Formats: sequence, structure tokens, C-alpha cells
Amino acid sequence: MKFAYKWILLKVENLEIVILMKKTMYSQIELKSSAISKSIVFLAVFGLSVIFSAGTRLYAESNFSHEVFDSLLQKNVKDGKVFYKGFINVYFQDYLYRISIANPETWARDEQLAFWLNTYNACVISNMVGYGSIPSPLKKKGFFDMDKFKVAGMDLTLNQIEDEIIRTNFPTYLVHFGIVCAALGCPKLKDRAFCQSTVKKQLESNMREYISSPMGARLDRQTKTLKLSKIMEWYHKDFDIGGGKKKLIEVMIPYLKPEDAEFVKANKAVIAVDYFDYDWTTNETDQKPAPAVIKPYCK
Repeated sequence: MKFAYKWILLKVENLEIVILMKKTMYSQIELKSSAISKSIVFLAVFGLSVIFSAGTRLYAESNFSHEVFDSLLQKNVKDGKVFYKGFINVYFQDYLYRISIANPETWARDEQLAFWLNTYNACVISNMVGYGSIPSPLKKKGFFDMDKFKVAGMDLTLNQIEDEIIRTNFPTYLVHFGIVCAALGCPKLKDRAFCQSTVKKQLESNMREYISSPMGARLDRQTKTLKLSKIMEWYHKDFDIGGGKKKLIEVMIPYLKPEDAEFVKANKAVIAVDYFDYDWTTNETDQKPAPAVIKPYCK
């Protein structure tokens, strides 16, 4: 089952634009023009002004903020280790509630992406808090595929958020470096929430850090083997994009350590690819990070 967004669409048919809106929120509106295909129309709907061009999607602005989550991450995450007890408070519960009633389907795409990445990570934290100290998320049956969370009015598992929302609607391998599964083998959870204006740069930085570390890639020069995290095997279609090993190596090169990247480029024709075991040990720490000066969200 896939969860498709109920977009407010702009349809061009015989130079007519039809704007379809959810009946539960708005009435249907039809706008006609004889020369609209290249013009810009200003539409006011219930006090909200939206500027759009023919053939583009119509997005509403959002007042949703991840400031609380950002602050909690700064206080309780250091170098990828998470002090989960620091999320046992009303502030985190309020953030989870706001996630549950959010309506991201009409937001700008980067805002949606930031929302779903933050949501996935917040739901993982919620599960870890709920289960208490566990050695690995795999020790709890259903952690990823049975436990459900209320998100945007839907009941979703972590796997559904990842596969049917994030990977389906934002098809780029970069997203794998923004969702953190509470294990040491995952990319590190950062001490900052994803932000609409910087989400792409944050994901690029996360991927570069992960692939240039032993957790993401290890080069054996003697056997000319590039050993990668299981993430690249489990989701190989996201990385090789149908191009097989050759394409996967091309994707990896810009993110490897410079000296490793040079070696791989020079020996690309004979480089083998292998995968090492994934470390499912929890990323929890019992030591609360030292007090930090809290930076403003998105700054």
C-alpha cells in the first residue's frame, strides 16, 4: 500500500486551469482564461495569497516549526550518541502531537522532506524512550514494521514512513543519510533538526561524513575491494539507479576520503564491491552531554 499525497493540482486543458481542492476543507474552484499558459495568476483563498504559474504545483505556506525538536537534539545528542532519557518530557510529547496533526501535503517539497526526516527520527526516539534501555532496536519485535505512530493523520510504521513516504516521494539516495535507526551502523544522528532551507546541504554533509568513515566505506588496496555499509546493498536500487556496480562506484567516489577516491578512480575498471556486517548495537549513551549554548533553529 502506498500513501500518495493529495496534492492541490494545477491542470491545464485547452487553456483552462482547474484547481482541485479537498472537499473537506475547501469548495472546488475553477478558473478559466484564454491566455493563461504563460501568465501568473494571483489567487486568494480564505485569506491565503498564493502565486503560481500554469503547469506548476500549488503550495500553501506552513507555520510548522521543528524548533523544539532541534533544541532537544542539541541538548541530548553528541557525536551520534543519544541520551534518550533527555526526551522524556512534555516538550517532546507536544512535538509528537503536532506531528500527528500536521498537514504537510501542500507544503513546499523541501519543507516536506525536512518534516518527514525529522518525523522518522522523532518516532525512532519515541520508540527507544518507550522501550527503555535496549541493546539493539532489533531486540524488540516489530520495532520497524509493526509499531505504529500517528503522523499527519495516518497510522504509520517506521518502514512505511521510510519506504512509502520518504523513498517514494523523494527518490534520492541522500535520504538514507538523514534517517537514523537507533543503531551504531546507521549514519549518526545529528544534534540539529533538518531545516527546509538547508535540508539538501545537511544530507550531502551527512553522506560525506558517513562514506568517508569506516562505518560507511573501507578500501582494501591490496585486493582492490571497496567494502561498503549494508545500506548500499539493501537499497542498491537507490544508489546504482539500475547501472549496477559501475554506477554505484561512481556515486561513492565523491564522498570517499580524497586518497581513497583517487585510488578508486585510477583502478575503477577492476575495483570489486563487497559489504561488511551492520552494527545493530544501540546508539544510546547513559551520559547526558555537557550543557550547550542552544543555537536558534535553522541558524
